[in-house]
Amino acid sequence: MTSVLTIDFVGAQGDGVAEADGTRVYVPGTLAGEQVEVEVDGDRGRLLRVLQPSPDRQTPPCRHFGVCGGCALQHMGDKAYRAWKTERALRALQHRGFEGMDIRPLWASPPASRRRARLTAINARDGVILGFNQRGTNRVFDLEECPVLRPEIMALLPKLRTLLQGMLPAGKRGQVHLTQSESGIDIVLDLSGKLDLEKRERIAAFGEEAQVARISWGEGAELVLERRPPSVIFAGHRVKLPPAAFLQASVEAEQAMLADVMDIVNDATNVADLFSGLGTFSLPLMAKARVDAFDGNAAAIAALAAAAGGDRLNAHVRDLFRRPLRPDELAHYGAVIIDPPRAGARAQIEQLAVSAVPVIAMLSCNPATFARDARTLVDGGYSLQWVRPVDQFVWSSEVEMVAAFRRS
Repeated sequence: MTSVLTIDFVGAQGDGVAEADGTRVYVPGTLAGEQVEVEVDGDRGRLLRVLQPSPDRQTPPCRHFGVCGGCALQHMGDKAYRAWKTERALRALQHRGFEGMDIRPLWASPPASRRRARLTAINARDGVILGFNQRGTNRVFDLEECPVLRPEIMALLPKLRTLLQGMLPAGKRGQVHLTQSESGIDIVLDLSGKLDLEKRERIAAFGEEAQVARISWGEGAELVLERRPPSVIFAGHRVKLPPAAFLQASVEAEQAMLADVMDIVNDATNVADLFSGLGTFSLPLMAKARVDAFDGNAAAIAALAAAAGGDRLNAHVRDLFRRPLRPDELAHYGAVIIDPPRAGARAQIEQLAVSAVPVIAMLSCNPATFARDARTLVDGGYSLQWVRPVDQFVWSSEVEMVAAFRRS
């Protein structure tokens, strides 16, 4: 059914939201205030024409916009885009009863800065398709350009397609994990079939030609080729990356969040870094504090401990979901940093809320779980000093947050 609708607002996933016959309809690619012609199917709308465009509308910078499932907001001008991201963080907090907060200006990653990607490869009839999922489907489109990814990653894709043509069985699909490290691109090939001698030889030849740092195979990341150990540098400390290791999506966002964390921790001389990963915050903090780093990922903790190489940092393998640090274990810390995954850290936050830790720096990639955990801390006697939204995944609907809490 074709309808003419007026978009009321842009929702949490980046879709315009309108009302038709008492039902909310979600229309990708639209902006608040626009009048649009839409093909409606249930609560979903497919944009046919923009009849009255918003003054905030701009030409998307990527030819794949509207097809690619990664970006939702390339059609929104910068001022409106920054305001929308900030508002998304604010609404999540308001939903948990926070009002009148100190919201610091949004920090936004620049285009062409994302240093990691997971692409899907399919050996189709006309050749290998290598790209992201199409919006709202499991279908994959062939990635020809991407204004989000680092240029080094994009430059590698034609060679990767050639390699995969001889590696993937016809009609099969696989995953390719790419990380741009300081010493080159790290690749994990998660493909169907056995890693035999012929595949090893193909991979080795590709790696030499493309001058990548390392190539691993399968879910277990079996090492196939390592020309140079992939690594990142945190405050002068070189950390060797485990395969498919978690990194902040861009160096620029990493540095912006680090600056805020250092400001929150301030002059604390004994700090716990919870969900520390490879040491994004732990290693820079070593210059002014003793640090205990905790994470459930044994490979990340081993890499962090090797990079620290001194007595000012202790790295601990600990599942903080099952074994959160208790108040008595937290008692001697002057500050705690906590940067959990999307689900948040309910169990650990509950222990922090009844602890005596003076200062907490909390980071999150999910406004909803951030707001939930922030509510627990405040109900436990902390005050929320300030919050900064961080736009690490440019043009997506994602927004991250950094916040300072102080024991009242």
